[in-house]
Amino acid sequence: MDQQALYLVADCSGSMAEPGKAAVLAGLLSYARACGRLGALPIWCSQVKVVVWKDEAMLLAPASEEPLTLPACAGRPRPASLFSLLEDDGMGAARILLLSDGGIDPADQRAWQAWRAGHAGKALDLRAVAVGADAALPALEALVGKGRLFAAEDIGAALHDWIAGDAAASAPWCLADTAQAYADTDDWA
Repeated sequence: MDQQALYLVADCSGSMAEPGKAAVLAGLLSYARACGRLGALPIWCSQVKVVVWKDEAMLLAPASEEPLTLPACAGRPRPASLFSLLEDDGMGAARILLLSDGGIDPADQRAWQAWRAGHAGKALDLRAVAVGADAALPALEALVGKGRLFAAEDIGAALHDWIAGDAAASAPWCLADTAQAYADTDDWA
């Protein structure tokens, strides 16, 4: 099986600036990184790459043992910046998990859908996790496609069918499942 990176795209735009959404986003990223440390990521996953998406998209330095530092949420998520970063990084066949509240304007939604359609038939697997009680669920589903949108508490399910064989049965299914195993480690210290 080809090794691929799992791209975690963290929406850090202005609509994500409220403290509750920022905390959920931090928790989701910590969860995914903890899954990596616990060996509960899919066998195809060569690494987890965190992309901060706002005015400009940027790839955070890959340091699985060091705490992540997210920039303050502000600005508007620009799809062209994200697509360019992913293409420049050699995305190719990719799996992308978007962590967002769906606060994307209609023109940018159309650009996202056109980009996704341009990758039809290629190995692009796109999913989203809705962040915040006011998340625009129809907008997020339009971005990633039907059946590919998950609630924040279901991040384990979002990763589930990317996990092969016995690893799926032992993979943590929610944030609480990783709390005991990682009580001593804090990604955000």
